[in-house]
Amino acid sequence: MVQQGASSAGDASAQVLIVWYDADGNMLPGGLGSSLSSGNVVDSGSNGRWYPSSVTATVPPGAAFMTIGASALKRAGGDPLWVDDFQWTYTPVEPGIKELPVDKAYWFDYDKENRVTVSNGVLQAGKIVIANDDTSSLQSYDKDGNVALRQSYDNGVLKRQQLFYDDQGRVVRIVQTLPDGVTRLLETSRYDSAGRLLERRQYADDGAAKRIDVSSYDADGRLISQTAYGIPMGGVYQPVDEEGNPLPMPDDGLEGLQLLSVVNYQDGTAATGYDAAGRLRGYRYSLVRNEQGSGMTTPEGYTHTYRYTYQGAETYLTQQVVGTSTHKDFKTSNSTST
Repeated sequence: MVQQGASSAGDASAQVLIVWYDADGNMLPGGLGSSLSSGNVVDSGSNGRWYPSSVTATVPPGAAFMTIGASALKRAGGDPLWVDDFQWTYTPVEPGIKELPVDKAYWFDYDKENRVTVSNGVLQAGKIVIANDDTSSLQSYDKDGNVALRQSYDNGVLKRQQLFYDDQGRVVRIVQTLPDGVTRLLETSRYDSAGRLLERRQYADDGAAKRIDVSSYDADGRLISQTAYGIPMGGVYQPVDEEGNPLPMPDDGLEGLQLLSVVNYQDGTAATGYDAAGRLRGYRYSLVRNEQGSGMTTPEGYTHTYRYTYQGAETYLTQQVVGTSTHKDFKTSNSTST
């Protein structure tokens, strides 16, 4: 499952991967289709929802082991790109059956500038068009090469999104038109003088705020924290007095939204922050509440800590990333590059 900010479409994407290994633990040669099997690319962040990337594949010749992971691309923007909730099944192939049926084929189309115009579409009468599902989209570009209009289906409803930019080419506002012809504000973004994203607000179809992402930076322009506010499982927070009568919402600019998560890159401990070369030593991700409508089933109230070590080369390369959690159901992870 993949989640990102709506305005990141075209600048951020992710897909699920199956990586195949031989009996000695070496990745199979041959690239895509032999050493790797990839799922559909998710580049939509509409409504802040989680979108699925799936793949059906047969075990290639020589494969003895497999791992499941993801490939992600992020060019711009301050919103985190999340990939989570991996699930898989294995069906033995019976004698006489050469391959498993393909669940679905995804088609892509491009303009003369080699820019994607249709993502995860279908082939109809020899033409690639958007599908009536939640992962397909059609987009067009303005004279500066920015995505100006994006169309997609959400639960069978066609939504048209117009993106507006400042003079630096940064998305500052997204408005959405539904089949009823009414145009609604979908998202706003605010930047500092250096072009760094400070705040992104997303709005529901009724105009109410549903998510706010806030980023802070130090004097050198490095991230200090990224904080997400939204609607938790159970609904919008409503303060009440001692007799249970509704009270006005706090005047804190959060429009009644509650803290969902915090990513701390600098919290004053040795586990986070940056070294003398400006490299990230580590960060902490704290999930306070699961977001309503996210579909997430993981427990709440935990903190993951990730620590980086580096090895010297022509440039410093990431050598190892170790992740630990305050929750017993999450095991320590260790990723090493050689």
